[in-house]
Amino acid sequence: MKPCLLLNNGQRIPQLGFGTFRAPKEAVRKAVQLALRVGYRRIDCSMINDNEKEVGKAIATSMRKLNLKREDIFVTSKFSCGKHAANDVGKACEVSLKNLGLEYLDLYLLHFPISWKLKRDEPLNVHDSITNVFERRKLEDTWKAMEALVSSGLVRSIGVTNFLKEQLQWLLKQCTIGPAVVQVEVNVHFPNRRLIEYCRKEGIVVEGCSPLGSPCFMEGQRNWLLDNEHVVEAARKHKKTPAQVLLRHGLRRGIVVIVRSVTAELIESYFDVFDFDLSHMEMVKVDSIEWSGPWFWNPE
Repeated sequence: MKPCLLLNNGQRIPQLGFGTFRAPKEAVRKAVQLALRVGYRRIDCSMINDNEKEVGKAIATSMRKLNLKREDIFVTSKFSCGKHAANDVGKACEVSLKNLGLEYLDLYLLHFPISWKLKRDEPLNVHDSITNVFERRKLEDTWKAMEALVSSGLVRSIGVTNFLKEQLQWLLKQCTIGPAVVQVEVNVHFPNRRLIEYCRKEGIVVEGCSPLGSPCFMEGQRNWLLDNEHVVEAARKHKKTPAQVLLRHGLRRGIVVIVRSVTAELIESYFDVFDFDLSHMEMVKVDSIEWSGPWFWNPE
């Protein structure tokens, strides 16, 4: 049994998760099936990934072939910025459940703390101002709609993504059911220490996405984190890859770490991080690597 973390509602979440962000439809089904076969039990999805049907087919196939029960797999989805209206939250959840072929979600996340209104009937692209425009909505109404999903049994836990500490502080004053999870970018480039420390005090589990420094956003650039002398030194000592050292570093920080790939070798390699540990001095050296800020999303 691989390590899990305890959520503030008593639910357990696997500490290493497999993400489906930017995974092409034709590849994500095979990738998720392999991930589950290798041993991942935490699958991270999102409405804006536009591949939940394929992920759902992979989960169904894997449950049958691997003799897994629904409760063996922790499945998360997120609803997009265009679905913040209170009456849209439940509909969005039902769409994701239908696409995934599931009766409930283990975790449902509010993807961004801002609301966008679609200009036309096209999938939301968070980077394209042609398809969306900012819209003012009361976030407390959105959150109440999420709480209703817990009460109805469609969702076990709720949480947020891409939130600042100040936004979390505000939300905790408004909610009846508090967020169990906060998913944000966490890596050596952007350790997010202030937010993680606050979440620990409030009993909120932090999920770190982009643990390798968002190489998918480095097209044409070299991911120098993988070449850093401290990372390479630890990798040689433990006979592991630099990526495995970075993942182990994240796990040692006591957060959930989410990896993603559609390459079989990497999917297997990223899971092979439970048979070694980093010493205190190795952690200190990796922590000393210069910060460069978030690659993907800066909520400020």
